[in-house]
Amino acid sequence: MAAELRNAAQVALQVKPLPGLKYMAPATRMSYMTKTLTAKQQGLLDFVAEHGRVESVYTLSKLLSRPYRRVFDHVKVLQKAGLLKLSPSHNEGRRHSTIEVVKVPPEPPAQPQLSYSRSWSSPVTGVGDRTLIASVLAEPTFGDVLKCARHYGLDRVRDVYGRMLEQGDLKPWAAIESGRILSNIEIGFARAAQ
Repeated sequence: MAAELRNAAQVALQVKPLPGLKYMAPATRMSYMTKTLTAKQQGLLDFVAEHGRVESVYTLSKLLSRPYRRVFDHVKVLQKAGLLKLSPSHNEGRRHSTIEVVKVPPEPPAQPQLSYSRSWSSPVTGVGDRTLIASVLAEPTFGDVLKCARHYGLDRVRDVYGRMLEQGDLKPWAAIESGRILSNIEIGFARAAQ
C-alpha cells in the first residue's frame, strides 16, 4: 500500500508544464491560483486531494520521498492560501497535524456561457448584463435565450425585451422570434414548477 502511494505521489510530482502554459491539475480546478502555486505545491495538493487525509507532515514527506523541510514549507504555504486544513492531534504522546484539502465551491460564472461570444468588441472587460441580454434578443437562439433566462431570471429578460420593443431596437423577425422563444420558456418554467 505504501509503495503504491509513493509511486502515485512521484507520478503526480513529475508533471512538467509545457512552455508558455501554466500547470493546473484537474483535482482542484482553481485557476485563480495558477500564478502562485509551483508544480511541486500543486502536486502535493493533488496528492492530498486524491488520497484524502494524511496523518502528518512527516508521513506526507515519506510518501512523497521529499525532504521534510520542503514538504513542511509547501504545506504551510497551501494552508495560508486556504487550500489545506491542518488539524492538531496526538498519537502516543507525540504531537502532529493531520492534513486534508479544504473543499472550495466553484465560483458561479459572472455571465452565462453562450453558444458564441456576443461581447467580442470588449472581450477583457465584457459587457453589462442588459447589453448582453439585448444582444441575445437581437439575434436569438433558443439555447442562449434560455441560458439568459436561467441566469438573470425570466422577468429581467422580459423587461429588456419590452424596452427594446418600445424603443424599436429589434428587427421585426427578431422581435417575433424572441417573443416566441420567451413564451415557450415561460411555459416550460411553469410546467417544471408543477
